Amino acid sequence: MAASDFWADHFSTILILISALFHAGWSAAVKSTPDKFSITFMMCAGGGILCLPLTFFVPFPTSELWFWLIISLILHGGYQAALLKTLEAGDLTHVYPIARGTGPLFVAFISFFLLAEKLTLPEYLAITIIVGGIFLTGSFRFTPETRKATMLALITGIFIAGYSVIDAIGVKTADNPFSFIIWSNVIFAPVFIAAGLKSRGIRIFQDTLTNWHIGVPVMIIAYTGYALALLAYRHGSIAEVAALRETSIIFATLIGLIVLKESFSKRRTLAAIIIAFGAIILKIN
Repeated sequence: MAASDFWADHFSTILILISALFHAGWSAAVKSTPDKFSITFMMCAGGGILCLPLTFFVPFPTSELWFWLIISLILHGGYQAALLKTLEAGDLTHVYPIARGTGPLFVAFISFFLLAEKLTLPEYLAITIIVGGIFLTGSFRFTPETRKATMLALITGIFIAGYSVIDAIGVKTADNPFSFIIWSNVIFAPVFIAAGLKSRGIRIFQDTLTNWHIGVPVMIIAYTGYALALLAYRHGSIAEVAALRETSIIFATLIGLIVLKESFSKRRTLAAIIIAFGAIILKIN
């Protein structure tokens, strides 16, 4: 491996691990608040509005980049809709690990068959170990009653894989990666504003302002974290970065134990250890 490739590989790893930490951080913050929707609204809508002035400092997207931006917007919107339906249909401990766990598997599948991005056998094994750790966090009940929730969770996983791959292609295609990062945030804001107005009407703005002291830090952490993830995609393997992003579960476990004082779970701790083991194997290969 050339020196430039070596440093590029490690650079993407550092970026995605920081991104995973940020993802766990803002997720824990949202979880600890009673009005989760208003916090999410500020994160998605407010972040896009704040990014608007930054569009003057990056190149205007080319027609090719606009294509990837629009596809990304559709997939992110589909993900939000699918996730909402999934959470309504089943328990979080059942559907969330399925959605997050199948995401990296679908990304690896797409990367292999459509993007000709080949990984080694140990790397595929490492991704499988990481996914196994994610599934270990769940409490599954595969019955006729949970069939709908399971299918919706799988669809959510497909959307996760879809926007991960498209965002990776977009940020790799752009001459300036921040063009894709900033414009993707800007064009998603009106969609989420419309969703907020449909859900609560004009009251959503009052609710959001009431929780600004939590919403603003969450917004900054979330947008910074995903920007780092996109930069990691630009410099690293799509399948590898997508799998390493799920190390956020390790950070979430530590935050839950240390900061939120959640009860000790042997299964969740074991899952974090397995995910860490898979991540180590993925990097040493």
